[in-house]
Amino acid sequence: VIACARGSRWQWALSIVAEGRTNEIPLDTPCYNAALSACANASRWSEAVALLDALRAQNQRLDAISFNACISASGHSKLWQRALDMLGTMQREIVAPTIVTYNSLLHTFF
Repeated sequence: VIACARGSRWQWALSIVAEGRTNEIPLDTPCYNAALSACANASRWSEAVALLDALRAQNQRLDAISFNACISASGHSKLWQRALDMLGTMQREIVAPTIVTYNSLLHTFF
């Protein structure tokens, strides 16, 4: 999945995650984060948010990297409202924002 993120192959990354879930292969947060990053790199914010919701549904631990990828995906699509909403969600879920979080938010405005 990491190779897919680096190569901007978001469809492959999502396919691998879906295949893992279908075959009941346990996927950890870093695996999901790599798929989230692939979506972010391709400006696929809706897919990133859906994947974040899947993480929640499977009781996976969400971390700053998970949220940062969604914020970045929103930013690439110039959806600053969604990026700010994601920051609010981070705060409600007690996930500490990082410098990457704030940088990604700033990029949504430019």
